[in-house]
Amino acid sequence: MMKVRSDRMNDIPIAIERLLSMKGKIVTLKDIRVHKDIAHGSRSYDLMQMTEFANMSDLNEYIKDPYHTEVGKYIMEIMEDILSVCYEE
Repeated sequence: MMKVRSDRMNDIPIAIERLLSMKGKIVTLKDIRVHKDIAHGSRSYDLMQMTEFANMSDLNEYIKDPYHTEVGKYIMEIMEDILSVCYEE
């Protein structure tokens, strides 16, 4: 989940587009979904990214992938805070 800096709220559509652009460009990324907050509550975060990988090895490859790194640089520029949860089903 991502909280966008208050002065970068207009960048949300660009962030969504860049995040979704990773699908098909990073081999180990099976699926990605990005959802925008609609509640705008005091505890709300602005974006939620859900990614799917076959295994932890693929996740680790994704983290190091140059395309992911480039997208991540932009995301870090506009974010105030990011939360992450990794889990297996």
